[in-house]
Amino acid sequence: MLASLSSVSSAVTSLVSESSLGVRLSDGQRGWFPAENVIEITNEHVRRRNLRERYRVMQAASNFTNTRSRTGN
Repeated sequence: MLASLSSVSSAVTSLVSESSLGVRLSDGQRGWFPAENVIEITNEHVRRRNLRERYRVMQAASNFTNTRSRTGN
């Protein structure tokens, strides 16, 4: 189960008012979580801002991973 108070995930699909299948944005882990924990973002500006932030975090994680692999840590 993916749900935690600090997790941000992208809901992929949901069952009627029971559970949602999602992908945790921090590490790509997939799993089910209670549908009552989902808040749909309908504002297009907020969606775009969130996508930019997701891209920034993914780039930083990639850079960190690449740096660690080059230094052998």
